[in-house]
Formats: sequence, C-alpha cells, structure tokens
Amino acid sequence: MQLRSWDSHYSREMTLQAFVASLIYHWPYILQICLKAKHSAIEIGCGRGIHSIFLSRFVPNVLGIDNNVKLVEKARKNNSKFLGRARFSMRDAFKLDFAPGTFDVCFSQGFLEHFSDEEIHLLVEKQLRIAKVIVASVPSALYAVRDRGDERLMRMEDWQQILKDFDSRMFSYGFRPREINPIISVKNLAEITQIVSSMSGKGHICMVVRKATI
Repeated sequence: MQLRSWDSHYSREMTLQAFVASLIYHWPYILQICLKAKHSAIEIGCGRGIHSIFLSRFVPNVLGIDNNVKLVEKARKNNSKFLGRARFSMRDAFKLDFAPGTFDVCFSQGFLEHFSDEEIHLLVEKQLRIAKVIVASVPSALYAVRDRGDERLMRMEDWQQILKDFDSRMFSYGFRPREINPIISVKNLAEITQIVSSMSGKGHICMVVRKATI
C-alpha cells in the first residue's frame, strides 16, 4: 500500500479558521493537557504545531518534536504566524534523550495509532521516563478517514488492552469529520455551534496514561 506522505497531508497553508477549528474539535483533549502542564510540556509528532502553539500561550516551556524536517519548519512558521512561544526541533520519538522527569506532560494527537502494539508500549515507556503523565488522542473505530493510510482505527477496549500494563483513563470525544468550509457564513457559524455542543460522533479517544501503581 502506498502511504500518503506527511508533507502531502500537511501541504495546505494553515489559516486562522483551520487553527481555531482544530482547537474546537480537540478541546476535550487539549483541556486535559492544560490541567496537567503547569510548567512544561512536550508534543510528540507535532506536525504543523497547532496544539503546541496554543498551549505555549499558557505554559512557560513547550517543545514540539517531529522526525520530519519539513514539518518542523512548517511548525516554526506557524509559531511565528500565530504568535506562539513554543520551540520546535527535529527528534526521534524512540530516542528521547531528556533527563527523567523533564516535562510535566507528554502529549500527542494522531500519533500512536501508526505503530504496532509493541512499539506503542515502548513509546509509552519512553515518554513516561521523561514526563509524569501522557495525554494522547487517537482516532477511534468510528473515525471514517485514514488520513495517511496506515492508521489503526480501534475501539477503546483495544487501547485498554494494549495499555493494560499502565494506569490509563480514557474517554471518547468529537464528531463526524468534515472538510473545513473556508467561507464564513451564518450556516458555518451554526455548524460550529453544533460542533461545540455535540459529542455524538465520538471520532477520537483521549487517553491519560501514568505508570502503574504497585
């Protein structure tokens, strides 16, 4: 299967409407990060950097990492465009060479579902070495789109089984994915209102993960 490159997936210029739309859709997940990131946070697989940029307005030390140099450059550009205070660097999620406990929280959106069970377990272990808690969002089995092509669209029960060796709490959020309409109109504003008030689609799963207590 020919996978769509991340460069292609994130090729569109980031508009203010797209920036805000992402924050609205993922707000239940972002809120969990905000509640846990008092001083520092690191985003794993930052892509265009939207969530790191938003969070950097409230958290002193926010770092976004990605292993794609073009996406890191795009995130830095968006950081300047949207007046963010985040930092972005090119790093491998499997080689997190930070001191233990460097960050309050590791967070990621649309990242873990691209890996095998064993790789997910390893990634979680590495993140919990450098942070107290992980907040991760993944598309659920109800999400109708495979953005890149290799996404594992699973149920919450599947994720609970994969993360059974950790202390995890999960909940669903979101709505049916749709294309962002670039035209501002009364109809679009009505749709945004419906999006904010509706949780019926459950297109994503938010997972809060800690080390298991003995």
